[in-house]
Amino acid sequence: MELDRVTYHYPDRETPAFNGVSLTVSMGSVVSVVGGNGSGKSTLT
Repeated sequence: MELDRVTYHYPDRETPAFNGVSLTVSMGSVVSVVGGNGSGKSTLT
């Protein structure tokens, strides 16, 4: 899977939940998404 400079805005927010995220995950890899409260982890996953 590959993400290239992805930005996501919630419909009611001006500030993006995340901005410019790029990520490549190879088949069979295990990935952990970590970060502070409100940093967009659930939105990304």
